[in-house]
Amino acid sequence: MTTYSKRKCVSKRRYKKSYKNKIKVTLDRALSEHPRTFSIRFDLRFPKPVTDEDSKKVIWYQINNDRGVISRFFDSFKEMVKADMNKRIKSGVRVHKTSVRYVWAREKDTSVNVHYHVHVFVNKDTYFKFVSSKENKPVLRSLAIRAWASALGIEPDIAVPLVYVPDNSTCSLNKNELAHIFEEQYNTLLNRIYYLAKEETKYTEDGGRSFGCSSK
Repeated sequence: MTTYSKRKCVSKRRYKKSYKNKIKVTLDRALSEHPRTFSIRFDLRFPKPVTDEDSKKVIWYQINNDRGVISRFFDSFKEMVKADMNKRIKSGVRVHKTSVRYVWAREKDTSVNVHYHVHVFVNKDTYFKFVSSKENKPVLRSLAIRAWASALGIEPDIAVPLVYVPDNSTCSLNKNELAHIFEEQYNTLLNRIYYLAKEETKYTEDGGRSFGCSSK
């Protein structure tokens, strides 16, 4: 597996070295298989309670909020990506295959519920946008919404606001780019993802994991 140089991430935060190593290995594996790699950053949130206007009672959604929810999400997301590729192949469209690699962190700061920060890596020749600008039609985001809804056991329309996409949520890397340009882009992305390795706000009170990544 190819490895690349990295810069130290300068910050007052404390970072867990083992998490940083796993992040770098995951990114390097993505680039080894897909020289043109597309990185996507988003958050997975849980629904907040709502107040019934008539009874004024607080209503909680019945969701599958257990420690296995993030595994169910990625299992569902990967199956949906595979189904999307097969659908396009059957329609006669040339499709580049892609693996789905990822890293995630489970955190809780001042909110009622925990939330997940997620980075996903795919082949840019397969997917090059998270939300399409053409007619504002969702691409991978729609799959993420459906996968999160499936993991929680709720309807997809309820899950729409729960898949939060921050500004500058996507990044592309190309190993065939000029070496100095690629290295700068690689280090910039890597340092951005290192945010998931910070020790602050990690949630482990229920005995669950606070960090994970794809195994291959």
